[in-house]
Order: sequence, then C-alpha cells, then structure tokens
Amino acid sequence: MSIEPTSSAAGPFGSPATFGAWLLAVRWIAALSLSVVALVTTAIDPRLAPTATRQLWIVIGLLIAFDLTLTLRGPAATASRRSITLQVLVDTSLLAMALHTAGGVLNPFASFFVFHAIMAGLFASPRTCARLILFVAFVALSLGVLEASGLAPADCLRLDRAQCTSPDPLAILAAGVGIVALTLGCGFLVATLTRSFQRERDSLARTSLERGREARELVLAKSSLAVEQGKLHAVVNCIADAVLFAAPDGRILLRNRAAGALWPGREEGPADDLRVCHTESRWAHMLDKLIHAADLEHHPLLPIGGRTYEATYGRVIGPDGATLGAVMVARDVTERLKEQALRAERERMVTIGKLAAALAHEINNPLGSIQLYTQHALKQLDGKEPLSEHLGTVLRNANVCKKIVRDLLEYARQRPPETRSIAPAELIALAVKTIRPQADRAHVQVEIAPAPEGLGALVVDPDQVVQVLVNFALNGIDALGDPTPDRPRVLSFAIEAHATELAFVVADSGPGIPESARAQIFAPFFTTKAEGTGLGLAVARDLASAHGGRVALLETSGAGTRLALILPRVSTPPVAPAGEVRA
Repeated sequence: MSIEPTSSAAGPFGSPATFGAWLLAVRWIAALSLSVVALVTTAIDPRLAPTATRQLWIVIGLLIAFDLTLTLRGPAATASRRSITLQVLVDTSLLAMALHTAGGVLNPFASFFVFHAIMAGLFASPRTCARLILFVAFVALSLGVLEASGLAPADCLRLDRAQCTSPDPLAILAAGVGIVALTLGCGFLVATLTRSFQRERDSLARTSLERGREARELVLAKSSLAVEQGKLHAVVNCIADAVLFAAPDGRILLRNRAAGALWPGREEGPADDLRVCHTESRWAHMLDKLIHAADLEHHPLLPIGGRTYEATYGRVIGPDGATLGAVMVARDVTERLKEQALRAERERMVTIGKLAAALAHEINNPLGSIQLYTQHALKQLDGKEPLSEHLGTVLRNANVCKKIVRDLLEYARQRPPETRSIAPAELIALAVKTIRPQADRAHVQVEIAPAPEGLGALVVDPDQVVQVLVNFALNGIDALGDPTPDRPRVLSFAIEAHATELAFVVADSGPGIPESARAQIFAPFFTTKAEGTGLGLAVARDLASAHGGRVALLETSGAGTRLALILPRVSTPPVAPAGEVRA
C-alpha cells in the first residue's frame, strides 16, 4: 500500500510540483542538447542527407512543442502518472523517428531506449510499468528488424564524410537485440527495485505513523498522568496528618506539606532520610518488622517539637511481592491527649466533689456538736483547771476540721456568678478590708498601688472576685511565716491594664514557692501547708474560669511571689467552666 497518491509520481523527489519542475528542466535540457547536436550534424558538420535533415528537425520541433505543452500545463500535471505514461510513449516514438533519420539502431543515441524504460520503471504506476517497458522494447526491436530486413532502411549517418555504405544487416539486428535486452533488463530491474523501495518506504511510513500515534498517545497518557498526579499531590498536601513514604534504605521519596513541617528540621530544610531519627540498627529492625508484620502497625507516640504525634505505618508491596518501602501517617494528638487528661481529671474531681459534699454533710453536724459542748465546758471551767488546756486543743482541732469541711463544701458547691457592674479599685478595697485583721495580727504591711486611669467598670460577681483575691492574700500572709529581722513583711495589691484584659496582682515578700511545687499549685488537694486542704487556689482557678478569665503565677523567687487574677475587660455573659459538675 503506497502512501503517495496514485495520480502522482513524485517518488523520492518530494511533492509532485517539485518533481514536475525537475522533470521539465531535464526535458528542456535534453531538447536543447538534441537541437545543438542536430545543428552540428546538419549545418556545421553535415553528416545527413537533406531529406533526413528535414525529418530530424521535424522530430525536434515536435519534441519542443510537446515540452512546451507540458510546461503550460504546470509542474504538478507534468508529474502525474498519466503524464509520465504519455511522456514515455511520445519520447520513445520520437526517439525511434530521430534515430531512423540518423543511422538507425547503430546510432550511439539508441541507448536512450534504456533511459525511457528506466523512467517507466521508476515513475509509472505498477499496473502500466510492465506495459511501458514492453512498449519501449517493442519499438526498439521493431526498428532493428525493419532496418535489418531492408523493409525500412535507416537514413545514412556519415561518420567520415564519405559516401554512405550499406550496413551489415546482422550488425543492425545484433544492435537492435542488444538494445532490447538492455531495455528489458534495466527496465524490469529498476521496476523491481522501485517496488521494493516503495514497499520498504510504505512499511517505514506505516511504522512512523504508528510510532507517531503511540507517541501522541504517550503524550496524552503522560499529560493525564501528570493531571492525576497533581490531583493526588494536592489531596495528599491538603491532609492535615503528616504522610511519609520511605524507600527500604530510609530515603524519603514522598512527603506532604504537614510532614515537611513535622519532621526534624535542619538548616538546609527537612530531613530526606528517616535515619536522622532512627539509628541504623533500629531502622533495620523496623524494616524487618514491616516485612513480617500485618498490613497495618501502630508506632509508639512520637514527641517532636513539644507536640505529640501518633504514627501508623505499614509496608508498601509491589506487584511482584517485593517490599518497596514503608508509608507512615503521623497525626498530631497533643490536644486530644490534653483533652483526655482534662476529661479524666474532671471526672475524678466530679467524683471527689460528690464524695466531699456527702462527707461534709455527714461530718458537719457532729463537728458542730463537738464545738458547742467544748465551748460550754470551757466556760464552766473558766480556764482554771488543767483540763481547760486539753479542751482548748480539742476546740482548735474541731475548728480546723470545720474549715476543711467548709472548703470542701465551697469547692463542691460552686454557684454561678451573679454579676453586676463594679469599679476594679473597689474590688481591691473589699479584699483588703477582708484580710486586714489577719494581716495586722501577723504584722504584715499591706500596700495598694494606685489604679491606672480610665479603667472603667467590670461586670463580674464581686463576692467571687474578692474571694479569689483574699485567697491569694491569705496564702501570701501564710508564706511570710514568723517575723525575721532581715526580711520585710509586705503584701501588695496592684491592677495592671492591658488591651483586652485587667490583671489583679497580689504580691508578697516571702521566700517564694519551691520549684518542685510550682506546676501543681492550682491543682485540687495539693498543698505545702501542714493544715491546708489544697483547695483554695483550685477554687480560685474555677472562679476565674467562670468569669472567662484565668489565674497565673507571674513570678516566684527568693524575693517573693506574684499571683494574678486576669479578667477580660469586655465582659461576656459568664458561664461555668466547661465540663465542670459540682455536687
């Protein structure tokens, strides 16, 4: 199957127009060359008889007219297969006529029959190629037979300007047969080679078309793959969990944006090798575990950069069953673990609160009776007998128990804030008024820093806010301990204004809080005092939370401690602490 149009004989010369232009140029060169040869042999160096001369110029005139006609039709028309067939027929006929006027088949130009057979083999269609070659051979053979038999003797071509001599018929016949043999042999050989070349060319063209189609399909497949990969990368990058894929040698082949932020950072960026945090032996053990593990394995919790990550990893298996590497998905569970711990603590405190309320209710009445009868007995004894000292000890311990019961009830039965508008400085004044007697007994100097201007009012529960400040102050007085000559005994109150918050700061000049106790001072039931319940600061924390604020340990050292109640300046409807349930 040829890839060229059947009406075109362009062959290896490119487009039909290009081949036609080339063919026309050759034809005109041949026509002009033949005219020059005829001019020399008929005028300059006459070798033909006058009659033969006339016939030769008629043949040349016909050839020029035929070339002119082809030129007027255009190069593309000249290159058509029909035109090639016509040219072989006309040229062969004109060649036979020209040769017959100039010595016949014995003329050296008789070899041009071979050229026309080759032209037919090269450019004629397969169907007409053999016919044209046989036609050229038939014309040559006919010319030789007619001249050798004497039926149509050729005009004499005088080679030595002598009189013409009759050529040997056998020589004429031999020349004709030789020309025919060359014509057939060369024509069919060229035709065979041409057909073979065309088949190879067609096969190459089909192969090229197939490769081109495959290349286009490959480009489309690559484009589609790139689009799908882009979607996959976008999806993986949007995953909040860190996703890593590592080769068996530990090299990270794929990671999403979260993994880049998660993995141990270096100056040059995220690590590209999992072995930065796994030793060679541990990594080898992990891979061995992956190879012999289930499809999904859970990694221990990973503490990285102050956060905690829960990682799930599994092996990636190729189509041939070989292990391609390991994929790891790490999820930030820091907040979840904190929430779980907070929930457990709240559940524990709810249970403790219910138990405390029940115990306080049951113990409160017997304690009241003990206090009442002890006081009555002390009045009767009037302090004159040694027994009164023992009764005094009983009464003091009963009062301690009563305070513990009161703290338990206060912690267990916290009420929602009953808010109203009040000036911040007034809250400080109420707290100082409450703790003044105890401060005087302990010889503690109370100082109040001037409040900043333009504070406005707060919408809070004054009693609960004062309770928090009083708790801070009483802890400060207790921290000062017994008087010493080298340490001032000062308790100060101050208000610090910030953009959206107000901080009520209570500071003492005591020895500070031990470092081991600083992280737990707001935890329920934690205390460093022999007779303390550990509920005062826990209650303060819950009351601050109920107002949308918080308590904070600002500073503690050998020079004293600063505690702060921090409340929002723009008040919102107060709510109970999330998850808190009180009996």
